[in-house]
Amino acid sequence: MGIFATVALAAPLVGALLLSLLRLPRQAQGLTGTGSILVAFAAALGLALTGFGPAPGHGGGTDLVLGTWAVAASLHVPLGLWLDGLTTVFVLVITGVGLLIHVYSLAYMAGEDRADYGRYFAGMNLFVGAMLLLVLADSLPLLAVGWAGVGLASYLLIGFWYQRPAAVVAARKAFILNTVGDVGLVLAIAVLFGTTGRMDFQHLLGSSGRQALAAHPGAAVAAGLLLFLAAAAKSAQLPLQSWLSDAMEGPTPVSALIHAATMVTAGVYLIARMQVVFQAAPVAAAWAGDLGALTAFGAATVGAVSYDIKRLLAYSTMSQIGYMIAGVSFGYVAAGVSHVVTHAFFKALLFMCVGLVMHALGDERDMRQYGGLARALPLARWGFLAGVLALSGIPPFAGFWSKDAILGDLLRGGHPLAWVLLALAALLTPFYAFRAYYLTFGGERRGKQAVHGGAAVSLRWPTVVLAVLAVVGGVAAVALQHAWGQGLDGTSMVLSTVLALVGWGAAWGLYRNGDAAADRWTAGVLAGVVRAEYGWEGFWQKGLVNPVHALAAGLGQAWEGVSWQRAQGSVAAVATAGGRALGLWQSGVVRRYAVSMSCGVALILIWVLAFAH
Repeated sequence: MGIFATVALAAPLVGALLLSLLRLPRQAQGLTGTGSILVAFAAALGLALTGFGPAPGHGGGTDLVLGTWAVAASLHVPLGLWLDGLTTVFVLVITGVGLLIHVYSLAYMAGEDRADYGRYFAGMNLFVGAMLLLVLADSLPLLAVGWAGVGLASYLLIGFWYQRPAAVVAARKAFILNTVGDVGLVLAIAVLFGTTGRMDFQHLLGSSGRQALAAHPGAAVAAGLLLFLAAAAKSAQLPLQSWLSDAMEGPTPVSALIHAATMVTAGVYLIARMQVVFQAAPVAAAWAGDLGALTAFGAATVGAVSYDIKRLLAYSTMSQIGYMIAGVSFGYVAAGVSHVVTHAFFKALLFMCVGLVMHALGDERDMRQYGGLARALPLARWGFLAGVLALSGIPPFAGFWSKDAILGDLLRGGHPLAWVLLALAALLTPFYAFRAYYLTFGGERRGKQAVHGGAAVSLRWPTVVLAVLAVVGGVAAVALQHAWGQGLDGTSMVLSTVLALVGWGAAWGLYRNGDAAADRWTAGVLAGVVRAEYGWEGFWQKGLVNPVHALAAGLGQAWEGVSWQRAQGSVAAVATAGGRALGLWQSGVVRRYAVSMSCGVALILIWVLAFAH
């Protein structure tokens, strides 16, 4: 078990190092980047076959200690890997879906020159390696290293096309908002260490950690809220959600990796891993769960009026992650994590299909310029349809079995606010998903761009594999829920299906002919407000960013224009005067030097005699 986990973690990190340091030929760059993830996925399969491991939240797990990171007084931080069922699921998803995205990238990024091609795969390997470190870490400090590494990799990849100002701004925004979450994680670690005296999972998640948190409920609430702040930043949840839609400025395979296998699932993992905290702090769990549900509903409304197809998928991800956050925050880890699995299948598929469309239309992202692409792009059409059906929760497609499990658990557990918000999101999801499908592939061509059909093998077969998983991947969700002792609810299944069919029916009624004229309602004032995320971005810009910029500019002008220049002049004057004074003593007269030495020796003797005892 230990060797498989170690190889899975090491392979992508070694790949990133080789791609960064060596001037490899172009073909070798792609083979190195993809081959390292293939090795990691093979090791992940080996890890799964050696034993699935216990469910999280109930204690138990294997601590593979590789050494000691830090020891100081009562502080002891091991350097090792933590293996249980949660780790195994995430390692399989990260490496499996990550491998398909890497293969897809071989052809998708073929237009880049050799240096940028290698830089791309180095960043992708670093992204996967950092995420694996995050989920394999056996202590909170080591988890924080992977957490920061994921943020760094996302910054590098979102801003991959650094010649584009929009990409640079998007990367910077993602980095800054995630840094806010990083501060929350560090403060949470400090609170937990002060409360339990440990930071390793062996003790923190065991009986001693539970007892310490139960004895200090205030600290548990503080830790829970800080952990949610960290999760909200990484997983694009309220109030730190706005970076994800701008992150679409990066290459489409990067978007697929962020949304399906890395970055945004990190927050779900953190809350699932730290169930011991949220079980001791129901107030924090309620805040996290309800905000996740609110994000799910709010993002779905924005997706329903979006024109940019990649941004629509970004809002879809925010919404679906909201389901997961609600599930794991309220303690329904099996349902939440099973949705991580199925979402990875259909969201990576949707991004790949959008990549095929953009590849054929010169990177056009506005759906108003699409239409009539079904015949020209059959693989993209059928793959997108499979992804939409899975996203919408239409049985028996993959998303139904996991999303329904969350709704059922919330219904049985008595969380009415979260359930209502998620039910409304379940109604809106098929509406915006099928709206995108009909506007893209139905009707007649509206844009003037020529359609370049056909796709390389490395673009086709990952899309086909994910399409199959979007259809039958619900088996994995049901198996996971069964293994962790949770199941589906018949009443919720019926309600969920009805909501999905109503949302699909509304989209079919408006857009079945691919008529863009049916989309006129999205041009109204209210739709514009929704599309602008209800003014959230403007609130941050006017309420925080602009005042800080103004304050910085004012202080800079005042300090550098007046105080700093005066200080510079004063320092220069003092230095000049001191130099001149010392220069007078440097006359070349030996007697003066002898007197100086004698005075110095006398002062040293006086100091020793006066203060030595």
